[in-house]
Amino acid sequence: MLTIIRGLPGSGKSTYARSKRFCGALVLENDMYRVHNHRYVFKDEETVDAVGWCSEMCREALRNNIDVVVANTFTLAKYVNTYVDMANYYLVPHHVIRCIGEFKNEHNVPDEVMKHMKETFEDWPGEEIVDFTTNKE
Repeated sequence: MLTIIRGLPGSGKSTYARSKRFCGALVLENDMYRVHNHRYVFKDEETVDAVGWCSEMCREALRNNIDVVVANTFTLAKYVNTYVDMANYYLVPHHVIRCIGEFKNEHNVPDEVMKHMKETFEDWPGEEIVDFTTNKE
C-alpha cells in the first residue's frame, strides 16, 4: 500500500504519517534528506536531490512489497501523479490524504512562499481530508 499525505507546511503531515494508523509502514519525506547530525538544514540547492532520494526510496520499498507513507507538500497534482504512477506500475493500491491543520511551521517557510503555495495548491480527486485543528478525520 502507498499512502500519499499532502498539505501545506504546518498542516500536520509528518505527525499524521507517524500516527498509529500507519504503524509498520516506511515513512518517507523529502525533508529526511536534509537531516544531518540529527539537525534539519535547508539548502535550496538540495531540493532536486531530496525529491529524487524520496522517490527512489519509495520505488525500492514498493518493489520489495513494503507499505510506504510519503508525506510531502505535493502542492501540484503532477507531483501526486508521479507517486500514483509508481504505485500503479508496481500494482500497489494507493490512497491520497490531504492534511489541512494549521500549526507552527517547523521549517520557517517565509510568509510569501506560504502565500504562493496556498494560492497554487491543487486538489486531488477523491483525496481524504484530515483536519487536526478541529480533531476531525
